[in-house]
Amino acid sequence: MISKIIMQKTRDRQPEYVVNLIKSHMPKNWIYVNYINGEEEQFFKENPLPEFPNIIEKFRNMPSVCHQADLFRFYYLYIYGGATLDGDAMLYEDIEYITKDYSFFSVVGMDVSTLCNGLLGTSAKNPIMYEILKFAYNVEPKEFMNNYNLFCKTLFKIVNNNKFNFKLVLYKEYDYVRSESAKSIDSEGKTLFIHYFKYKIIPKDLNNINQTIIIGPSDKAIKLITLEKTYNKPKFTLNEHPYDDKFEFEIFHNILIVKRVDSHHGWGFDHIVIITENTD
Repeated sequence: MISKIIMQKTRDRQPEYVVNLIKSHMPKNWIYVNYINGEEEQFFKENPLPEFPNIIEKFRNMPSVCHQADLFRFYYLYIYGGATLDGDAMLYEDIEYITKDYSFFSVVGMDVSTLCNGLLGTSAKNPIMYEILKFAYNVEPKEFMNNYNLFCKTLFKIVNNNKFNFKLVLYKEYDYVRSESAKSIDSEGKTLFIHYFKYKIIPKDLNNINQTIIIGPSDKAIKLITLEKTYNKPKFTLNEHPYDDKFEFEIFHNILIVKRVDSHHGWGFDHIVIITENTD
């Protein structure tokens, strides 16, 4: 089971409102921990692992502060377990809805060959965390020169190239506000995280978010999807895709009617649509 800890590694201490927003999605038996730049080496000294005796030297030789933060996360999570999210990301569901009875979770990035190592949860001493920590400890800094996301790609390979005897889940990441933020969604279309990667500002009102619906494929030209809410004046935004598929959308009560208009056939692509209330 994933340890009942949320740990963030950030440059500076997180603002109080951000911590309060995170804690609003945490049961009382969970704890929140925030490490900042400059506290890593003391943690390494207080929590030595015989297999990784030169961890401080390895930490200092990482090619960037972001890669240092990754190494620290891997080390911490291997020892204690828990869930971690980037400093510019926010929870939008209760943490135990996300962790359930899994021993590991992460998010498949928009580059589908990567896992988001800033959005993951794990049990303590998890073999996935051991493998990525071992890789991070042994990798040469020059390997990052043309492969900045090496840790994310390696974590993806570890998870997908092995069979583990515990339950794990990989959620999906989608472009939310193009080139500004990314949304992580479960199989029911519920928003789990939003990563505000461009401006790195987390909004103080978490209730004002759009509803993202995974349409999925269909063997017919019309598909009906039950929504969690209805709209007075809905506005529909279909995520970009590489196909000629075109759609019309309509909401009747709380039923989304998806109609393909360029063909009388169904479609195979895993389309998603963002629904907002049009206030114009």
